[in-house]
Amino acid sequence: MYTSGKQQLLATTLYSSKHNTSTFETLVRQECNSEKEEPTWIDTAASGGPKVFCVSTQTSQNPAQPYLFRNYTYPAGSTSAYSQAGSCEHLLWQGVCASAAAPYYLYVDAFAIENERWVDGAMTCNNPAMMGVQEARRLWPDKKIDCVVSLGSGNFIPHERDPPISLVALAKDVLFDSACDTERVHESLSTLLPLIPGAQYFRFNPVDERCKIEVDETDIGALQGLFDATEEYIVAEKEMFDEVCHLLRDVDDADEVTAKLLDTEISGTRGGVLVLEAPRYEEELSECTSALKNFCALRSISMNCADYSANRPMNPGEALSHLNTVAETSTAAVIHFNCHADSDGLILTWQKDVTAIAEPSSVAELFLSRSGSPHASIGEHCEAEAHIEVHGILHTFSGKHVQVNDVGERTSSYLFKRTVPMDYLDGSTSRELFGLWRGKIIVSQSSLPSSLVAAWLEAGAKCVIAPCKEGGAVNVESEQTDFMAAFYHALFVVGADATAAMSAAAIVQPACSYYRCHVLVQGGIVALRPDEEFDYDLDAHV
Repeated sequence: MYTSGKQQLLATTLYSSKHNTSTFETLVRQECNSEKEEPTWIDTAASGGPKVFCVSTQTSQNPAQPYLFRNYTYPAGSTSAYSQAGSCEHLLWQGVCASAAAPYYLYVDAFAIENERWVDGAMTCNNPAMMGVQEARRLWPDKKIDCVVSLGSGNFIPHERDPPISLVALAKDVLFDSACDTERVHESLSTLLPLIPGAQYFRFNPVDERCKIEVDETDIGALQGLFDATEEYIVAEKEMFDEVCHLLRDVDDADEVTAKLLDTEISGTRGGVLVLEAPRYEEELSECTSALKNFCALRSISMNCADYSANRPMNPGEALSHLNTVAETSTAAVIHFNCHADSDGLILTWQKDVTAIAEPSSVAELFLSRSGSPHASIGEHCEAEAHIEVHGILHTFSGKHVQVNDVGERTSSYLFKRTVPMDYLDGSTSRELFGLWRGKIIVSQSSLPSSLVAAWLEAGAKCVIAPCKEGGAVNVESEQTDFMAAFYHALFVVGADATAAMSAAAIVQPACSYYRCHVLVQGGIVALRPDEEFDYDLDAHV
């Protein structure tokens, strides 16, 4: 990409920059494209990996300020005295170009997106280590910092400055050196981080005259000198490199699971609970929700409840739109789904229609057999119970009409209101609500399709607690009230992690021992049973 000699002169004449900006942008766009053409920064988070930001300098604001292109969102309601301007919605290639928009070298003025303009992040933040610490505190305010590793690009021994051509040239050089200085941040971190108990700080930055080269250097000899200086530095600082490797080494599978579960510990009133329920009729599911409300009120734990009852008329997509709003405002540590589910996902909303079934008839016989009713006829069932479920569709008895023919034979026509699934929360829609699941413990009272569990965990959920029974999905059962009461007591009052709380709840209500704690380990989903030791088979994924 970089040019030299006459080509540099021609490029500067034509484009008012040392190198061809359009060539640079084309190459960056090619490298940034993936399966999703031109992904945004937040799109990259779906594939896993760490939270990442790169720094640019926003010059369309006065004064110019650092701007973070990042692949994460902040926890809802989080605030920080050090919050920086930034976004996760820009295209990936745009952030790369904005961060590298060095005046003279690539851009005469700035990299622009509509009315916004950016230049090289070095103008305001050439060493982003302190900013990384600030972002970590905003993302995880309750976590201590164990280790900070800062990687420099090399420095050289200070020397006397050559006499300036003019005062303007001197001022330019001094201002540029001051803006791009990296050592002041290093000195601040090396002073302040030791004040944090347990925090360790490492700075890798060779000081060598061979590091004194231009940012667009293409001379093989000069680049080889830089490589040699780096290799010599690695050998000289082997002890420090070994120490960092020891701290950041890959943990074994059991350690990773343990770390994940320790991360699910909640104590006291911190975080609270968000309950999402979608009953098919007024009395359904209410017992468990009422018990949870009473528990949270008694312990002064914040609780919000979103009711998507079938008795509450809702338009298609309305519940999902509401969830999107919740994603921006919720600060709950636990999201609890008191909903039904089937192979397609969690059912958030229902629609109603009417059907009639005549008895006696072959249709009535088939209807009764598919319902699993213990009664001999639809008439007997309706006299005993108001509801009957057939293949996941609830039929509520609403009336009967009897006809007598000429020979005295009676035919009864039973009128039912049907409650049919309308809106689902599945793997696809969950990925659209990416920020809602990050850092949350998710509890479901219905067994879930594996695609939905995967979507939540890949989006950053700490774990998913849900039933797991052979033979298909299990929906909400009455004994779950005691189970959930014990689970939340262990989680919030005792301070147990999620799987320990699940195990304690299974002791209180053994009938619910089919619950599992799902965690993400090395890209695979592991379903832990109550009281399970961590000598599991990683191939046993859901």
